[in-house]
Amino acid sequence: MMLRLLTALAAAITLSAASGASESISRLAALFGQDADLTFPALSADGSRIAFITRNEGRSLLVVMSLEGDPGTRSVDITGNKIRDLFWMDDRFVLTTISTFSANVQVGGPGNLFEQWLSDTEYFALFALDTTTMQTAQMLGREPSLLPQSLLASFSGVRDGRVLMPAYRLGGGGGRPMLESTLFGVDPASGTGRVFETARLRSAEIPITHWFVDARGTAVARLRFDNANDRSTLELNQGGNWRAHPHWENMSPAGGVSGVDADGSGVYSLRWSGGFRTVARYPLDGGEPHGAMSAPPGRDVSGVIIDPVRRTPVGAAYIDGAPRQFFLDADLAAIHDMVAARAPGLIIHVTSWNAARTRALVHIAGPGEAGSFLLVDRPSGEIAPIGEVRPAITDAGLVSTRRLITYRTRDGNTLEAIITDPPGATPDDVRPLVLLPHGGPASQDHLGEDYIAGFIAALGYRVAQPNFRGSEGYGRAFERAGWGEWGGKMQDDVTDALTHLVAEGVADPARVCIAGTSYGGYSALAGAAFTPDLYRCAAAIAPVTDLWVFAGDIGARSSRRSVARDYWRNSIGDPTRERAMLEARSPARHAAQVQAPVLLIHPVEDTVVPISQSELMQRALSGAGKDVRLVRLEGEDHWLSLPETRIAMLEELGVFLTTHLGAP
Repeated sequence: MMLRLLTALAAAITLSAASGASESISRLAALFGQDADLTFPALSADGSRIAFITRNEGRSLLVVMSLEGDPGTRSVDITGNKIRDLFWMDDRFVLTTISTFSANVQVGGPGNLFEQWLSDTEYFALFALDTTTMQTAQMLGREPSLLPQSLLASFSGVRDGRVLMPAYRLGGGGGRPMLESTLFGVDPASGTGRVFETARLRSAEIPITHWFVDARGTAVARLRFDNANDRSTLELNQGGNWRAHPHWENMSPAGGVSGVDADGSGVYSLRWSGGFRTVARYPLDGGEPHGAMSAPPGRDVSGVIIDPVRRTPVGAAYIDGAPRQFFLDADLAAIHDMVAARAPGLIIHVTSWNAARTRALVHIAGPGEAGSFLLVDRPSGEIAPIGEVRPAITDAGLVSTRRLITYRTRDGNTLEAIITDPPGATPDDVRPLVLLPHGGPASQDHLGEDYIAGFIAALGYRVAQPNFRGSEGYGRAFERAGWGEWGGKMQDDVTDALTHLVAEGVADPARVCIAGTSYGGYSALAGAAFTPDLYRCAAAIAPVTDLWVFAGDIGARSSRRSVARDYWRNSIGDPTRERAMLEARSPARHAAQVQAPVLLIHPVEDTVVPISQSELMQRALSGAGKDVRLVRLEGEDHWLSLPETRIAMLEELGVFLTTHLGAP
């Protein structure tokens, strides 16, 4: 009964949609830009209840509902909050991570440790929802000893019914206060904490960033990270004495600790092995690491799947055109395989499970689809529908087909690209084309849903998303082949995708635009500036536009102990030693070469790429007499987290593309 009710609820909140692809741009923008009807569904520890986020009459709701036919569905209004994660701590409390933007918060640790201004920063906090009262509490929200810190949402586990989470505080008492890295046990009902573990940090000491606990909540390991040298140290709890793991490697190029065994005997981490990201287990007796999980040949592991409460690794993920999962845990593997056997060819993800791992929520989707969630009962073999993620798009007939192709570059490499065909189109139709290179640049496009590509395809245009060199997922050599190649070989790879599609006769060479977000926005502007004859228009969302200024801003906004600074210098180039190269590849410094109209869209509260980058480009293009428009998205972050601004962005993009590409 309650399963039917949940499905009915999802249907009730769906906005009605006219059929066919003749929707107005505003209507399409609302369909693709609004929050999904079903987000972050999660099972309680006993598997009898589900929590999820939905929308109703313009409001966002966190809903708690029984799956056993019991009455009493309850909800709390969370409109305007940026929810980043959601899971059950037990059968009573739901934990959720929320972020917010803030500026000019001073962190004043002793000496030079953490003594800096955190300006234009996205802050992350952990909240608990008591499902008996539907009241929320911020974890450590009222702890007076805490230093201001941008991440107050790390979850280490549970002990004695308390949330375990690390934080920095000033402690010591008497004399000069000392900075302490502390593992708190936090009451989820009130948000108040008490100290379970602590370590005082001298001004020159490398800070502890993470604590790791076993199933009983006992701290068994901790991680120090040295930003100045870009190195981490794993320390082991050996009878109350902390010792460095003798075989721990520098993890920053691949990842840190991703999980811990329930008995505290080992931790898991992504590491490079044979040139690819794999998962290794590090025994906490100090023994040598060994391989635990790896992706199929030629692919990186993209992440470790962990139990959200126990923090134990249960599997891993990778991308082979589509995002995939495989499992160490036999029960979850059985659930995954049960669904795969009944839904062959679909993309399948086990997303949440009860403590006994007899029940799970599974997301299924075809390429390009938002898909739906199923409730799977392993002992009985029963599979029941929970609800669709974006039913309005399906009902309107606007689901696009996404497919994988390969193409050859000018220097002989074979690369992959994702093609999104308009609804109803066939692969050999000749259509106007929008190149949509991804952000990162260490990221990867795949066959899963992409709301921007889906929106553009719904306008009637074909979309191409090349995985150029520098993309992740294909091994270390391929990823690092993009270092220092912004506007160089990475841009050539984007251009070569266009050349391939034109040669195949499926793209109209006279009607091509290029668009993208973040690095993809840079690539769009680089295309307009350095290959101006190819494009009718260029749209850049939150783009980098001046490489030398951006690299300098990273240094100015970060202390010398900055992983971000080191990463960007590797990826882009050194602003001191390579200034001439950076200026030569900066679209803002070559505005006179741009021929196509340019649309710039930038979130005002962007903490990754400051809006000044788009302002530089706008001034340069205007000064050169070019056709340019800058749209500022007030109150929005780099990731376009809010539905109102996503819709506004899509409306601007839709009008711009249809103006310059014309009817499909």
